[in-house]
Amino acid sequence: MARERANNLIQLKRAIARYLPVAPPSRIRTVEDEPASNYSNIARLIGSTRVSCVYDPYLDDKGLDNFRVLINLTKALAPSVRMITSTKGAKKLSQSYTQAFFSELGCTDGKVRRTSSRKPHRRFMLLTGGQSLVLGMSLNDLNKNEAVSVEDDALDREFFEAEWDSSIPLF
Repeated sequence: MARERANNLIQLKRAIARYLPVAPPSRIRTVEDEPASNYSNIARLIGSTRVSCVYDPYLDDKGLDNFRVLINLTKALAPSVRMITSTKGAKKLSQSYTQAFFSELGCTDGKVRRTSSRKPHRRFMLLTGGQSLVLGMSLNDLNKNEAVSVEDDALDREFFEAEWDSSIPLF
């Protein structure tokens, strides 16, 4: 087999890239009217990590159902998942559906609370391994043209824990 010769940096990078593993993406953009692809691409970002916390001020039954689809694709939910929604989301989050969600997915110690913040807006999931999945949209509608990225969780974890400590249990 003849060896290729790299004559410049670009050719050298291409030659080396063939022997290196492909890194998973760290960010994607969801596309309106491509809901199945959006689920798949977000699930790929979650990868083999586990979702331990969810902060979505608009999380309601519809959002919980969309989250269930993501978890079914990844099998990546911590049994003690903690979720925070807002007063607005809590109005459409039923106790019976939430309990069924936890039961079906084996969340033996799952909990949902309502934030005490007046105008919450951030949306993210804390993943194991020190990562945060930052969502541009609410889990209630993943069929939007928005950015989703995996980042270091230091700031989001600190924010979540402060919110959790001041939040009100729902059920």
